[in-house]
Amino acid sequence: MELRGFEPLTPYTPVSDHLHDSLRDALRQVIPSDEQYTATFDRFEFLLGMIVADLKAHSVEGTYIPSPVVGSYAWRYKHTRSQGPRDWIKTELDSEGWKALPGGLFDGSIDRARSAFDTMSEAFDDAASRFF
Repeated sequence: MELRGFEPLTPYTPVSDHLHDSLRDALRQVIPSDEQYTATFDRFEFLLGMIVADLKAHSVEGTYIPSPVVGSYAWRYKHTRSQGPRDWIKTELDSEGWKALPGGLFDGSIDRARSAFDTMSEAFDDAASRFF
């Protein structure tokens, strides 16, 4: 996975970029490689978006849940063959026994996980086509 070579002149995702940079030193002992750290951060952001999408789809009426936010992974992988965390999570969802489900995410339902994935994929495509 090659992530070097593209950094936007104007930050597309300043909050995401700040969070990525702010957490780096605190997690250096756990994830020493900068490249692996960025991949892990991007995966976290996409998964967090899926969780928000699932909460929004299954919340009690009248409860405000914001729309999922597309993070820095949307522009980071624009000039690579991989779409980063979207490709990685899609591969895992298509495999037997996705590890996130026994932990209680998406109420343990692969269908809910896939629906949340589809919502985030649409948000990713929309952001990538309009902003990046």
